[in-house]
Amino acid sequence: MNSVKEDFHIAVPTAFHADESLNIEETLKHIDRLYQKGVRSVMICGSTGEQHSLSTSEKIQLIDSLDQEARFAPDLEILVGVSGIRQKEVLRLAERVERSNAIKAVLLGYPPYLVPSQAEAVCYTEKVLEKLSKPVILYNNPLRTGFDLAVESILHLFDNHQIIGIKEAGDPEKIQAVQKRLDRTVYYYAGGEQDLEKKISLGFNRLSSIAGNVWPQEISNWFFNLLEGKNDDTDKISLLLENLYNDSFLVQLKKLIIATSDVQMGNCRAPLGNLEKE
Repeated sequence: MNSVKEDFHIAVPTAFHADESLNIEETLKHIDRLYQKGVRSVMICGSTGEQHSLSTSEKIQLIDSLDQEARFAPDLEILVGVSGIRQKEVLRLAERVERSNAIKAVLLGYPPYLVPSQAEAVCYTEKVLEKLSKPVILYNNPLRTGFDLAVESILHLFDNHQIIGIKEAGDPEKIQAVQKRLDRTVYYYAGGEQDLEKKISLGFNRLSSIAGNVWPQEISNWFFNLLEGKNDDTDKISLLLENLYNDSFLVQLKKLIIATSDVQMGNCRAPLGNLEKE
């Protein structure tokens, strides 16, 4: 099992046509644009990719296209978000991911709205792992799913060395509690740039970037400087982030990509972007 080499990846949005159908070509065009700007790791079908508005078939279409795509060099690390409201569909997606040559690793999220018990969530995780031999990063995002993976559950799951890290979008203090009781090295991913300096001080050592879709070099340089204890660019970056996070950020993200490139991301799927259509 290969690990995930890059400490910095960009969670890319999914492009849609005006009728909200999947626009694979513009999604791949955006990934290629990031690669040309020096980015060597991206994630598709995550929260920023409007994961839960995508059907399993649409996610598989994206993976099929990546497997057939010739423009991407072997040094581009592609991760995929795997999650869904039905475990059956998640397992179906995991089986397709396992067969993919393009996908190097999985970000495994939890079902939204259902709020499984901790034991049910652990069982769900283990069933998905049975379908995969690729590295897996746990994704805990209680604000979006309503479910919060507990420290004890995280520690139990880390007994499986196929799990190489966790993206913690809930309580950042949880990472310290995990670190104190874990006897191996894993990766702690910050989800987005907000409060990044504080998160690094708590032990986060990797970044799943959102703003990097618009400012890839600036955000990457800032992140690696923060890891070295240098925060000279924080004020400048904060001004950029205000342009992204001051509203419905997925809507704003697509608008900024369109404004700064020739990529036509289209709108988000309603209800996101409803105000843009009035």
